[in-house]
Amino acid sequence: MFAPKTNAQANLFEQACDPRNLAAQNSPACQQVEEQKTSDQNPIAGPKGILQQVANVFALVAAVGGTILIVYGGYVFVTAGGSIGGQRATDSPTRARQARTIITSALTGMIIVAFAWLIVTFVNTRIIG
Repeated sequence: MFAPKTNAQANLFEQACDPRNLAAQNSPACQQVEEQKTSDQNPIAGPKGILQQVANVFALVAAVGGTILIVYGGYVFVTAGGSIGGQRATDSPTRARQARTIITSALTGMIIVAFAWLIVTFVNTRIIG
């Protein structure tokens, strides 16, 4: 259903509206095909549409934010006091758990945003564009 077009499907009527074909130059069907080619640029959807640009910006912001959260989670983990089990009086197992939660949440969010971006890009390039 969503398979890419084969060469035979894509070029089935390519020669019918060839500009070198004298009969095709005045054909209303070929003129309609040419008009449609020039109006194919959809400003909302498609590979260069607004939806793709918004998805690109959203993915970039999520990647930067996720990276910052991972670095922050690493900082919290390092300053948690060493032992995860809290065996020393200065250890903080809750801070270590908090750091682990921050890191796993950031990674999970980045993976979800990456898959969402892939879906939007696939739809815009393969199905719409």
